[in-house]
Amino acid sequence: MDHKQSWSAKLHELFDPYRRWFKNKLPKKNTMRSGRVYRLFGSTLFKPELWSFKAEQMARGVALGTFIALTPTIGFQMALVCALIIFIPGNLPIALAACWITNPISSPAIYYLEYKLGEWIMSTARLMPGYVFNDSASISGIYDIAEAMWIGSLVSGIFGALVGYFVTLWLVGLERKLRFGKWRDLRNRKRKRTTT
Repeated sequence: MDHKQSWSAKLHELFDPYRRWFKNKLPKKNTMRSGRVYRLFGSTLFKPELWSFKAEQMARGVALGTFIALTPTIGFQMALVCALIIFIPGNLPIALAACWITNPISSPAIYYLEYKLGEWIMSTARLMPGYVFNDSASISGIYDIAEAMWIGSLVSGIFGALVGYFVTLWLVGLERKLRFGKWRDLRNRKRKRTTT
């Protein structure tokens, strides 16, 4: 039992600096007050539930940020997160950080893969009985590309949001178990010192 407790304590000590570092890098209220987003949405963004680090709030923030990040809305993603988080309350700083999954470096590869996924979904749908496809010039070319991109991005976004939500809940639960194990280990050591 002691071995297990000290293992959890060591693991918590190993990962805790990374957790603290990540939390320090998240957007702060002071920074947001001076930004364009604050001018758009005002004090609505400073509701306590949008800055809560409860497991459910964090998971919702990751899910929303991931979904928006995987849509072809680069350049407007932070504004979209701020608009939607009012209706789907989650942790705002984490949602904004998750938007950066797509950035100038990663977005070309992500959008290309989403386009190929959308293209595959569209070609599969055409083979289904009863599917109506208008192959006129008005929806060819750029419209087909945009349609494939949006279909692929919405499927990817929903999948990414679900994965992000459940993985975040699991990680937060694990971190709290490790923290409790560390606390229990320290308490047992104190008891041993006082009895000897």
